[in-house]
Amino acid sequence: EARNGIYFIQRNYPIPGRSSVIYYRRGSAASRISVDDVDPDYIRQAKLFHLTGITPALSESCREASLKALEIASQSGVKISIDTNIRLGLWSKEKAKKTLIPMLKKANIVLIEPQDAEILFGKREPRKIAEEILSMGAETVAVKLGAEGAAAYTRSEEAKKPAFKVPIVDVIGAGDAFAAGFISSLMRGRSLEEALEIGNAAGALVVTVKGDFENMPSEEDLEKFLAAQRKETVILR
Repeated sequence: EARNGIYFIQRNYPIPGRSSVIYYRRGSAASRISVDDVDPDYIRQAKLFHLTGITPALSESCREASLKALEIASQSGVKISIDTNIRLGLWSKEKAKKTLIPMLKKANIVLIEPQDAEILFGKREPRKIAEEILSMGAETVAVKLGAEGAAAYTRSEEAKKPAFKVPIVDVIGAGDAFAAGFISSLMRGRSLEEALEIGNAAGALVVTVKGDFENMPSEEDLEKFLAAQRKETVILR
């Protein structure tokens, strides 16, 4: 009964090597998600519930649905991961801060970029960002650093991995790919360093083509890519 959301991408202009995105989501079908669409039983059977800052930004009903889903997951012992993913084209800095900080207090794993942390906490230095979020109750914090790679922190350890050098065609989707690689690695019991490396590898492969999901790598793709980087066989399973 409602239209699909749309976004338009402008690549390499006015800044070469960067893309800008224009959203057309107000009134879309996704923006009409409400608490009535949240299935408690479906969430309770999950190993992990993942949320990005985009969903609660779409509308008030989406924000309420996100809060309900987080509450169900938290009460059911389901691990929660949140990627702040603040898009100022969707909401204001004030609204993002008011909404996301309470949500982060329920998260086990948090992924964030320095520019998001500056909005939420007034901080940009990775370790200080992590300390802030760990003090809120999170177990693991990953700070995405773009071309510099990523850093990850727990209360007892920290790690940093540089980005892989690849020909960059389109950076859109790199963050989502990193999140998938990093979080899935942690869920499989891998170390912070391994999780960062796999997340960085996933992000690297995505930026080599246009689009944000066309080159989303499989495990086999990641194995081959990492093997080529290390000059040895890598098994992810």
